[in-house]
Amino acid sequence: MTGSGRPFYHVAFLADDLQAAIRYWTDAVGTEFYPAVTSRLRLRKGDAEADADIRLTFSVAGPPWIELIERSAHDPFASSASGTLHHVGIVVQGDPGPAAPEQDADGTYVVSGAGAELAWFSPPRPGGQRVERVSADYYAQFEGWLARLSQAAARPTAADAQPAAGP
Repeated sequence: MTGSGRPFYHVAFLADDLQAAIRYWTDAVGTEFYPAVTSRLRLRKGDAEADADIRLTFSVAGPPWIELIERSAHDPFASSASGTLHHVGIVVQGDPGPAAPEQDADGTYVVSGAGAELAWFSPPRPGGQRVERVSADYYAQFEGWLARLSQAAARPTAADAQPAAGP
C-alpha cells in the first residue's frame, strides 16, 4: 500500500517531447519533476519478448505521482497517442499477475528489470488506458529509486543528473 493507505500510486501520460511535457505539467499543476532517466526494460507479451529503452520522469510530489513517458518508434508505447493517459499504477498484495487468467491471452504484458518481474499491465481499454499492477515489494523498491533520484538531483555534477536506470 502507498503512504496514503490506498493502492493507487501514480498516473502515466505519454509525450512525444518529454521536456515539453515537463514544462506543460509544471505550468498546469505547479509540480516539479525529477531529471529524466532512461530505463532498460524487458517486455513480455505471450511468448514474445523484447528489450526497450524507456525515457521517463516522475513528479517530485506524490503519491500519487505523475509519470511522463517519452514515446519512440521502437517501444511498446508507440501505438498509443501522445498526451493521453497511458496507465494508472496500483499496488496489490501478493502476486501482481493478471487479475483473471483470460487477461494474459488478451493483451496483458509483463515488464521486467533487474532480474525480476516488476509490473503486469492489463489489456488496453477502448481509450487505450491500462492498469499497471505492482507488488508491495516492488513499490518499496520504487520509493527507494525515487529517493536516489532526489539525492542525485540535489548534487551539482552533470554525471549525477542521470542516476542509474529504474528500480
